[in-house]
Amino acid sequence: MDQSSDQEHYIKSLVQIKEIEERVQKEIDERKMQVHSEIKSLEEGLTDSIKAAEADGRKLVESSIQSAREKAELEAKKIISEAENKSKTISFKFDPSMVKEIFEIIFSDTK
Repeated sequence: MDQSSDQEHYIKSLVQIKEIEERVQKEIDERKMQVHSEIKSLEEGLTDSIKAAEADGRKLVESSIQSAREKAELEAKKIISEAENKSKTISFKFDPSMVKEIFEIIFSDTK
């Protein structure tokens, strides 16, 4: 009876070990699925973040270009306006010697 009892105890121990192994394997599989799910969620979040950052970057570049364009247009208009104002106030007085010099320069090639 002692040997039979030892065998039963041994078999019972094996059954318990097998049950524990199965339970642990189930927990490992569940955790593995959970980790895979978390990784997938993080990847999707990163992809969305990258797309949003790219879109924001494009908008920033476009607005910077538009702002620079507007600033350049204002500066050009200011320069043109200043040039127009200066051209209105410039007066040029001819004196006889200057007129003579100009004619000499113009007609010097015809001689």
